[in-house]
Amino acid sequence: MKRVSLAALFAMIVFSYFAIALPPAVISQKSSPQAVANGKRIFNRSCAGCHDTLGTSAKSGPALKNYYRHQLRPVDERVRSIIQQGKGKMPAFSNLSKSETDDLVAYLKTL
Repeated sequence: MKRVSLAALFAMIVFSYFAIALPPAVISQKSSPQAVANGKRIFNRSCAGCHDTLGTSAKSGPALKNYYRHQLRPVDERVRSIIQQGKGKMPAFSNLSKSETDDLVAYLKTL
């Protein structure tokens, strides 16, 4: 019978834990093209009136180009909260479903 080293056993346990404990969305940070496309439609319908995606025009809300590329990257859950509950002058978009909000966040990550 082959013996397994303590380090190898520990590595297998840790790998198994993360494979089971982490949801697929956490493991894969890439968004599906369909989610991004849906998010873009939602953005154009609900957000484009106040937010610019190119950083070239002055609108009432901040430009969102490179929003997820700042040195202090926003946490997805915080962005979802801002979308759903509003912040400052931005109104709440509580009419968006969780799926729509997730798609919108996926699109914002591509800007």
